[in-house]
Amino acid sequence: MNYALFVAPPNCSSGIDDRLLPLNPEICKSLSELRTSQPLLLERYLSTALRAVSENKVAVLLLAGGQGTRLGVSYPKGLYKPNLPSGRSLYQLQAERLHRVSHLCKEKFGKTPSITWYIMTSEHTKETTVQFFKSSNYFGHNCDNIVFFEQYTLPAFSLDGRILLQTKSKLTSAPGKIPITFHVD
Repeated sequence: MNYALFVAPPNCSSGIDDRLLPLNPEICKSLSELRTSQPLLLERYLSTALRAVSENKVAVLLLAGGQGTRLGVSYPKGLYKPNLPSGRSLYQLQAERLHRVSHLCKEKFGKTPSITWYIMTSEHTKETTVQFFKSSNYFGHNCDNIVFFEQYTLPAFSLDGRILLQTKSKLTSAPGKIPITFHVD
């Protein structure tokens, strides 16, 4: 495998930065802008999205591989409860949003969709995350519609190109970039 494809040297420029342009502001609108200036367009967007969900054409991908160390906790960040009055975890908040979308689909189209929820974990967070979902009864979701998977990892290299070792007989690995996350054997 050519690892140079994954890590560009610090002084390497592909020239793409020179070709990237900002998006046209006319196509970038905030929700609040659409609510006030183009409510019919917003309604069309919402209806199109809900129709796709109701036809089971939409899945949810949650990139939740990391620990909550930057949040000051030693467990997976999805278990973190961000001091809300409800005491809900980040995972529970996401689960409730999915329930809300399902409810909106049922109201608008008369059928409850089957939304598959893909949750990317890491080798360090997967077991705890899966157990948390089990103990929370999958937050009312069908467990068959929740897929846990580990982020793809690659051997880690030092800045001078040497492979880093975790122990004398074990390589250090690091998460792959997002395109590698979806690596298929």
